Amino acid sequence: MVVCCSTRVVRLSFSYEKGPLSLSLQGSYTGPAKFSNTESSETRDVLKIPLYMLWSGGVGYKFSKNTKVNFAVTNLFNQDPPFPLTAGGAAGVYDILGRRYSVSINHKFW
Repeated sequence: MVVCCSTRVVRLSFSYEKGPLSLSLQGSYTGPAKFSNTESSETRDVLKIPLYMLWSGGVGYKFSKNTKVNFAVTNLFNQDPPFPLTAGGAAGVYDILGRRYSVSINHKFW
């Protein structure tokens, strides 16, 4: 394990299209990390951050040549960030917002 930040980050993405229907699934793995090489259980309650796995997915439907509707869910399983999470460690690494939904409509006018 590396001090402060994980060096093991893996991202997977799968997509499937058949006719007007499209499906997607994304996974993101962040490996474990420890806070310090010099601290012990006597000086700190929690010595490391556990691994973190996040899944997101979506479905889309193409109604015509020019119109497509997409529905997406970010953080499918409403995975909380690992505990403890320092303010600096959260930025851009862990999803601190929880499950979110989005809908988009794309239409080409010309």
